[in-house]
Amino acid sequence: MLSENSREIIKTMSIALDALSAEPFKARYITGLGKIYMRNT
Repeated sequence: MLSENSREIIKTMSIALDALSAEPFKARYITGLGKIYMRNT
């Protein structure tokens, strides 16, 4: 089991990483899906 402290740190870090990478990652993910979709149709 993780201690309460390290659980908080992990949560904070994951939120920060989420905030940093959300927009570019979403854009890349959507364009990737679009390319796959276009290729399959």
